[in-house]
Amino acid sequence: MRDTVVVKWGGGLITNKSVPCTPDLDIMSKLANELSTYVAEGNDVILVHGAGSYGHLKAKQHQIHLGYSGDENQMLILEEIRKDMMDLNALVMASITSVGAKSFHPHQWAQNTGSEFLGELPYASPVTVVHGDVVPTNDAKKFGILSGDHLVERYAVEKNVTRVVFAMRGADGILARPPDVATEIDLIEEFVAHSSFQSVHHDEIDVTGGIGLKVSCGIRIAQSGIDVHFINGDISHRLGLAMRGLPVRGTIIRGGNH
Repeated sequence: MRDTVVVKWGGGLITNKSVPCTPDLDIMSKLANELSTYVAEGNDVILVHGAGSYGHLKAKQHQIHLGYSGDENQMLILEEIRKDMMDLNALVMASITSVGAKSFHPHQWAQNTGSEFLGELPYASPVTVVHGDVVPTNDAKKFGILSGDHLVERYAVEKNVTRVVFAMRGADGILARPPDVATEIDLIEEFVAHSSFQSVHHDEIDVTGGIGLKVSCGIRIAQSGIDVHFINGDISHRLGLAMRGLPVRGTIIRGGNH
């Protein structure tokens, strides 16, 4: 049976988030190999990738996430960020060139931000690729940042999806304590809505919601009946196992009202 999974490659996983426009091509290549093998088995993937250092740093510096401030320079920065995101997307597409992927840039078809953003979701079999982006809004803000996590959520609940996988860097999944002090016993292997967790949100860099946003999106996705996995994408084979729904070290939010 042909399965469809939504996979999120976190921006902090595929880039060096602290250095502007710096990709991690080695990680990207490893992830691409696992994804390509899964597709070659006859499955579909909706791949959403984050911005990392291709969007967050410049957006934070110029307050793009807050909307139009009256400074016309923001409009130039907005276009720079979109170009940077398309450059990162081109690297992602090059890494999976063998699987027949098609990319759709959200600023060309989406409007507004949050989980109820507007726009018909584009889809192409076997691999659809979208990414976090600066999109127009239909209010006084004029523009805002559409998070890849909200793209994941809408694709998951509106398409016929088997499961969702968030691939992150630096943590095995959702942790009971922040990653810099956590030990192996702090991994929450099965997360439920009342689980307590901690994370580090780099406000000076991140203009979306960090792990907290991923978890809230994951809970809503699971409530629609879809299993959601959080794994360390930096460790070989975990992405492949999670896409197949096989046992893997990480966190699962089980589909249904648990």
